[in-house]
Amino acid sequence: MLRHVGILLMIYLGLVLQTSLVPVESVGVGRPFLPAILMVLIAAGCEATSSILWSGVVGLLVDGLSTERLGIELALAAMIGLGLQWLRPLWRSNSPLALVSMILLTCVIWRIASPMVHGALTDRAIDVHLVLTDAVQDSMWTAVIGGIVILVGRGLVGRGSSTKWINPNPGSRWQPLTR
Repeated sequence: MLRHVGILLMIYLGLVLQTSLVPVESVGVGRPFLPAILMVLIAAGCEATSSILWSGVVGLLVDGLSTERLGIELALAAMIGLGLQWLRPLWRSNSPLALVSMILLTCVIWRIASPMVHGALTDRAIDVHLVLTDAVQDSMWTAVIGGIVILVGRGLVGRGSSTKWINPNPGSRWQPLTR
């Protein structure tokens, strides 16, 4: 129960930051998409069913903040949450690199699929080059911010280094960076 309250607070904080700190329009410069970070952190910390449901909640809140048709972002978020759970065994660990890679992938997929689906449903012309350019720029910023959030959350920045995240497989030939 306490984990779910924590997830709810994390989603609330992420969406408050998205709406208050991230500029709505930024031409030629990417802007971070914080719901992608939330979805990856949820997928990393929850079992499959809870993760997909919480991903749907993130999508519903993104839907509520958008001026487009209601329900599209919810469906995309739930499908992306399902995809993250399907890919989960490939992560092998919750290493920062794996999580940042999943954040990048999640953001690229969401930022491409959302305008394409909305455009197709409303019969609007879609500038594919602009959609792809914006998706890549937004995803890069999102991955950078996600990496910072993960490192701060793991205690790798400021309070010293934890070798369990640097060397997730202690039986491997890789040595920890700190002793």
